[in-house]
Amino acid sequence: MFVKIQNKLKLVYAFSMAFLLIAFVTVIYASFKWQVHVERKKEIRVLAQQIAAEQMELLKRDEAKNTLVNIEKETDRDISGQTFYYLYDARGRELKADMPFPRLGEVVAREISVWSETGKDVRIIDTQMGNGQKITLMVVAQKVYDGPNLLGTVYAGRDVTGYYRVLERMIVPLLGVSMLFLSLVLLVARYFSAKAMIPIKAAYTRQRAFIADASHELRTPLSILMTALEVLATDRNTVFSPFAGQMISDIKDEIRKMSKIVSNMLTLARADAGVNVLYKEEFDLVPVVKQVVRAMHPLAVSKGTGLRCRTPERVLVYADKEKLKQLLQILIDNGIKYTPVEGTVEISVDFSPKQATAVTVTVRDTGIGIAEEHRKFIFERFYRIDKVRSRKEGGTGLGLAIARWITEAHGGKIEVDSTPGQGSRFIVNLPAVKIVD
Repeated sequence: MFVKIQNKLKLVYAFSMAFLLIAFVTVIYASFKWQVHVERKKEIRVLAQQIAAEQMELLKRDEAKNTLVNIEKETDRDISGQTFYYLYDARGRELKADMPFPRLGEVVAREISVWSETGKDVRIIDTQMGNGQKITLMVVAQKVYDGPNLLGTVYAGRDVTGYYRVLERMIVPLLGVSMLFLSLVLLVARYFSAKAMIPIKAAYTRQRAFIADASHELRTPLSILMTALEVLATDRNTVFSPFAGQMISDIKDEIRKMSKIVSNMLTLARADAGVNVLYKEEFDLVPVVKQVVRAMHPLAVSKGTGLRCRTPERVLVYADKEKLKQLLQILIDNGIKYTPVEGTVEISVDFSPKQATAVTVTVRDTGIGIAEEHRKFIFERFYRIDKVRSRKEGGTGLGLAIARWITEAHGGKIEVDSTPGQGSRFIVNLPAVKIVD
């Protein structure tokens, strides 16, 4: 139990720190990328403004003549890390260009042709050259005005591939540092989870010792009280009124309930302490099941509930006979308690010929059923779905916890399958059995 709790604490610490590390790396990378984007954008915008100022006369001359001047272009150059621009007049005609080599020039020209549709003044263009080289360009649009009159537009750009490659290369060392820190976090998580478990273990040990001591000490006075009431009730020299007789009967019932609680608590306390030893032997499970069913039959009759049994002729198991009896009594008693009049409780024993080391004991009832939100808690100690009804039926919330312990102590598993309003099915799978036809 403590190992599971400690492992959960380690996982919580580790996942929390991993999340923080991932968030930190993401924020750092995004910050650098945004900074690069903003700085390059500023540089290219300044370049566009400078080009616009330099080409103002050309635009004015074109506007005055209303004719297309000779286009000045410079092409076929490697623009790696360099800048380029395009100059367009107010009517969208290209006047001048300092372009990259043709392959990139075509890409940029296509982007400019649909620029007005995007409504953006900055565009990032990713393309790939014939040799497989990936290129990233940043282009900005700068309107050129002469007073209120629009003269044209300058599209200035720059090859920013180098900057973005540096950012991409940052990811590997950032992830490496993150993994290193995560390893350190796991060590720290292990240390702090172990420290956190110290007070939990101490509190649990004190609680377990108290329950064991209290349960042991309470058994004697309860036995004395029950004996005294039995003697008092059979004393011929004492005449009790009907009310007094009823009170004695009620007190005896309450003592029986308290004795059952104390016995269950002592069983679980011994199980926690590891001193509740199983006395395993080889025996036929079928007579044991039938014996428990016969013992529980009067209770079923008093409740108006049918009790049926279905078993093979013989099933040899290697287990603690008394503990399995207790397990069967708990499950059948639980079924009878929560099954209405004219309902049915059925216990069956099955085995698979393909799995000669497994036997399944199923207790099925047609009772009130268990809602889904309660199923994962019903094997917890003192957990009761309907506390009022459980108390009325004499339930303590310990029976199913003991049933789980008995099953797991034998290396088995207990499960519940239930539908509210239709009934429940408790399934006990026990390993290490020997089937005899």
